[in-house]
Amino acid sequence: MLDIHHHWCNTRGEYIQPDDDRINRIIDSWRGVRPAMHYSVSREDLLAGHSETQKPDFAALEEQGFKKGKLRAHSDYMWNSAVNDWALSHLEWGDIMVESKCKNLASIALYKYNMEKNNEQLFGHDVRQKVEAPDPIII
Repeated sequence: MLDIHHHWCNTRGEYIQPDDDRINRIIDSWRGVRPAMHYSVSREDLLAGHSETQKPDFAALEEQGFKKGKLRAHSDYMWNSAVNDWALSHLEWGDIMVESKCKNLASIALYKYNMEKNNEQLFGHDVRQKVEAPDPIII
C-alpha cells in the first residue's frame, strides 16, 4: 500500500509521480486487482497561512522549525488544491482512500473537486432511491 503523504514525510518532501517505476512494483503486488493508496495532508491548523494552491515544501517547513511528526498528522479535510491535484493524478493506476479526521466529508469534497476540475457533471440529485411510503397515521 502506498501512502503518498507519509511517503512525502519519510522522504522529506518527495512528491512521487504516477509514472515512477516504484509504482509498477506496487501495481504488481496487487496481482491483477486495482490498487488502492492512502492520501492525507498535513493539518490545516499546523500550516495556517500556507497557500492553499501551492504544495508545501518539506525542507522549507523543517527550516522554519516544523517537526516531521507534526507534519505527518492528518488534516480534517483535503484543504490544499495543489496537493489534491497531485494525489488525483494517481487515479490512473489506483483508487484513493482518504485519511483525514472528517473522512466521509473530506472524501465527498475531494470527489466533487475532481468532478468540477474535469468539468464532469455532478449528481444533481440524491442517488438513493426515494420510496413513497404510505402515511402510517391515517385519520
